[in-house]
Amino acid sequence: MEGFYKTYHSIRYADGLTVLRLNHEISDKTLALINKEFKDILTSGEIRRLAPTNKRFKEKNFLICRGLAMDFNLRDYAGSAN
Repeated sequence: MEGFYKTYHSIRYADGLTVLRLNHEISDKTLALINKEFKDILTSGEIRRLAPTNKRFKEKNFLICRGLAMDFNLRDYAGSAN
């Protein structure tokens, strides 16, 4: 989590996807680690880079310079505290 807010910009929801907007790119190694550590909060697929030219997000009137998109489990991602 160290340095998280240097990278994180904001979060948006569009077309069934959760999009993390970033202040700067993350490395392939970091993306692989994020996918390994957080796969349990997804409904399917993996966390992936989102191209800034993605038409459906431009149409939603928010530009994405850098971002990650995922099928985030909005329903029960908190799990249980065992």
